[in-house]
Amino acid sequence: MTKEIKNYYKFLDLRYDSSIEDVKLRQKILIKLLRAKSIRTGNSNKEKIMKINTASNKIINFIKQNGVPSDNRMYFDTTTNSVAVQTFVLVILIIIITVSFLVLL
Repeated sequence: MTKEIKNYYKFLDLRYDSSIEDVKLRQKILIKLLRAKSIRTGNSNKEKIMKINTASNKIINFIKQNGVPSDNRMYFDTTTNSVAVQTFVLVILIIIITVSFLVLL
């Protein structure tokens, strides 16, 4: 699965093992939400609707060509930003544990 297809799955908030029916259902729901929002606010959401249509069409074509991916591996977010935040939280936890230990002595 290419990075582009993974980004489309993320954009539509779909699992990697979603079927064509799931993709079409998500597309339909997102478009209805955007249309309701555009009626409420008076702004046009044609660009977002086009992005949703493009993403769902690419995913459907991918599924038709390759079948439903059955990759059972866990996917971890390893962007620099998330790793930095996790490292920062780890350092803070170590400091809190150290201070708590020293206070209890």
